[in-house]
Amino acid sequence: MPRIKIVPSETLSCASRLDSNLSRLNDVSLQISSASSRLNWSVKSKSNIDSRIQDSLNKSKNLSSELSSLSSYIKNATNRLVEADKSGDVKLSKIADNYKKNIDNFRKTSLVGLNESEKEDIISIKESSIRDEKLEHCIILTGESSILLEREGFESEGGDHSIVFTEAEGAQITEGSILIHNHPIPPGNSGSSFSFQDMVFASGYKLKEIRAVNDVYKYSLKPNVNRGWPEREDILESYQNHTESIYSDIVRQNNLNLFHKDYITRKQAEEIFQHEIIKAVAKDFGLIYERVEW
Repeated sequence: MPRIKIVPSETLSCASRLDSNLSRLNDVSLQISSASSRLNWSVKSKSNIDSRIQDSLNKSKNLSSELSSLSSYIKNATNRLVEADKSGDVKLSKIADNYKKNIDNFRKTSLVGLNESEKEDIISIKESSIRDEKLEHCIILTGESSILLEREGFESEGGDHSIVFTEAEGAQITEGSILIHNHPIPPGNSGSSFSFQDMVFASGYKLKEIRAVNDVYKYSLKPNVNRGWPEREDILESYQNHTESIYSDIVRQNNLNLFHKDYITRKQAEEIFQHEIIKAVAKDFGLIYERVEW
């Protein structure tokens, strides 16, 4: 006959608690395993983040170096402008000497009989036709709005693009004229806004408007409605003052953008740099400056 073993209630209670503790221990073990997996994932994620941050810092250093070179180039260019003011630009003088003073190389189109809307349509067509040209071209609607003058520029040995007017040609650019020209895009670069020389030209000839075009943008600059154009010396001072501060702003902003993978290329930086300088100079003198995409 089998024997029946009586287990005390205290023993049953301990066994129950033991089972409960073993179950909890198993749950804790699973939680530890899960936490360990998450920790491993976090370590890998941190490693990826560190790598991205380092990559961004390297890109920041490279771009800062490129922007520094660009800033130095512009500073040197503005310093050359100061020297040119004092002694005359020998290089351009030699180029100008290649033209006889009485030569007129303008191609002329009569606009007599056309209304303002029709003239603007013609200018827009001409403007669009030169936006991708490799040489600099200029189109001038004279102050009397009756003649359209056109000229092609040249590329110097250093790769600079210029248009030099003879005395005979300059005499035809009357006060109130509109000048349109393109900014050829060198390989590896982007087109940019007006140059210092553009602003001085507009001021010296008292243009009604100066325009510039490239493959991306159309730029326009008009004089202050009440005060007209500033003097050359005032333009130069404003241009130089804004160069350094705008360079610093672009570098600082781009460093912030790097962490959002929204950094800009050198080509973009060059266009923004020049655009911001001209915008600041225009604001100093109340000039009307616009930039629009095609």
